[in-house]
Amino acid sequence: RATHFSEKGRQGCLNRNMAFLFGDSNRKKELYSKILATSKPEAKSAVCALYDTAAGKCAEGLSVRSIAQIAARGMMGTPTADPEWALHWILGPTFADRADPTGERKEILTLFMTSMVLSNAIYPSEGAMIGSRDAEGEIAAVSFVRVY
Repeated sequence: RATHFSEKGRQGCLNRNMAFLFGDSNRKKELYSKILATSKPEAKSAVCALYDTAAGKCAEGLSVRSIAQIAARGMMGTPTADPEWALHWILGPTFADRADPTGERKEILTLFMTSMVLSNAIYPSEGAMIGSRDAEGEIAAVSFVRVY
């Protein structure tokens, strides 16, 4: 099961934890390298792991909160882009303004997404977080993946 959050809309994602289906550990390393673009560090636009379960830490320069904020941005919508409608409904009329002039809408959604990060990608050892970098090399979208 995968959940993908992006400002540009939901897209499919890759589950690096499923690589075990493809054979031996050398094959796994090769697949991880291709999926996560680790063999081409000079490429700005790429897919990357956001959390290392073996080391128990987020990728350099990232924190649980910063990853949750990226996910929240993808869920909150803008005046011209649709939000994730279930969460929009949960927020109710008090926080219905997608322009978010007070920043409270984003803060509440960041709290929701922090829960998603912790419960689906960090605490279960079978979870993963994958990010997509834009042309400038910044994380633009995240996917939370959990094997059930």
